[in-house]
Amino acid sequence: MRSIRLLEHSDFDFLGIGAGLTLTIPLRQKVKLAGYGSCVVVFRLHQASIPDGASVQLVLRQAAPTDEDPAAFFRGNTIALAQLDSSSPAPSVVTTSTNLLVEYVAVFLVVTQAPSAPNAFRVTLSADLVPCDTVGPFALNLAWGGTFTRALAAFYFTQAPTTGASAFLKSAASGVRRSADTRGDGIPASLLMEKSATNYLLNSRAMNSTGWTAGTGTLTLNAANGPDGAAAAAQENAASGQYGPWAQNPGPTGNVVASIWVRAVSGTASHQIQLLNSPAVARVLSVGTTYGRNLAQGNVSAAAGMITLDARDETANGGQVATAQNCYLDMPQLEAGLYPTSPITTTSASVTRPADKLSYAVGTYPTGFLTSGVVIDFAPDASSAQIVSANEDWRLVQVGANDYVRIRNNGGICRAELVCGGSLVVSMTITFSGAQRLTIRARPSAGSLKVSGATTGNGTSTGTGAAWASGSTLYVGGDDNGNNNATGRFVNATIEQAA
Repeated sequence: MRSIRLLEHSDFDFLGIGAGLTLTIPLRQKVKLAGYGSCVVVFRLHQASIPDGASVQLVLRQAAPTDEDPAAFFRGNTIALAQLDSSSPAPSVVTTSTNLLVEYVAVFLVVTQAPSAPNAFRVTLSADLVPCDTVGPFALNLAWGGTFTRALAAFYFTQAPTTGASAFLKSAASGVRRSADTRGDGIPASLLMEKSATNYLLNSRAMNSTGWTAGTGTLTLNAANGPDGAAAAAQENAASGQYGPWAQNPGPTGNVVASIWVRAVSGTASHQIQLLNSPAVARVLSVGTTYGRNLAQGNVSAAAGMITLDARDETANGGQVATAQNCYLDMPQLEAGLYPTSPITTTSASVTRPADKLSYAVGTYPTGFLTSGVVIDFAPDASSAQIVSANEDWRLVQVGANDYVRIRNNGGICRAELVCGGSLVVSMTITFSGAQRLTIRARPSAGSLKVSGATTGNGTSTGTGAAWASGSTLYVGGDDNGNNNATGRFVNATIEQAA
């Protein structure tokens, strides 16, 4: 069963609540839960903060299936609640496990103001109900606990791309997990985990500085808001046959991807980017005044570079005929690989963002993972074809050194695999696109692996299984050495225990 959205990603303004007073806000009068039992309520604070002494609770009450009296909305027994308060940083996720044996629930927000010096405040909230398969310690909340490292700030989505008038990318500080990544693509707020990546371009938000050569068009720095809401996007106005700023050869050889966030100054624009060198690769993205990310990927034999905007005829390189372009550009990136990762801004030197690493010590994750297994709801940021071409091995969940679930290239085929005690138990051929939501259910003791949500390869396969070893650390999105890092979203920032 899929999650139920209890509260859409929404802004709430709390004004004029007296000191120490409580306000109850009805959100949904009747949510049908037929077939649900053991669940986790996931309550998220996306932006802003809650003042000292104040709190915001998400409350579920039992609702009658036939009573249409509005007053009945408030009568039911409280059966679950999750609370955010001033100790909850933004972004923040709290979870509450509950056994919902009722058919309908009503959903409320209960806001309590500080007992003195009340403050008006705005917060951005969302909530989901995540069904689980067993009663007890059945889920692992990836938004907190465990040990998390990433020694650099990193961007994540807070909403679908915009014009920049409101930010849709936000920076999580060094050592802070990106547990509320929300892209407006129908996938709930999730934990974003990424492999290490380097942006080889210098001065990525100052394209008239060291590392850049001026183009023949007109460049204006800091002309508009970029994806993060900062007034750092440059405007490049190029007539047909002209081009924008370019970086000749700062990057590596081999597989390289160039990317840049772009939008039209007005109307629509047919933006063209070009990856250099040998062979050059031009790609075109039609954009309006909402930002999109244009990218060009190729396998180059000389040190890679890029042209941020190219209004020349590049049909020989896979692009378009000479076409005038007037665009806002921001966050250009040149990185090794076949798919882009989240933006990395630079100044006078290239910058490497380390991989996200998350682990849980013995006793801090459900022991049922070792026998009953795990349910991993995951949206990869690469396609199966890209994983194969890059020859990558993604450890989604690993216990110790020899027990894990992975997606990897195996003999030129993308496979989902269950490994127990270092032995391959099940290997399933699957295909999928980037950002496609997959559900992988691995049961070590039963030796079974079930995949759903893929383009091809859905189903169940069984081998000779064995319980995963007890007494070992659990790793999420990588292995015990910090390698084989997955790049994508763990949906709802949760891993569930399998039935």
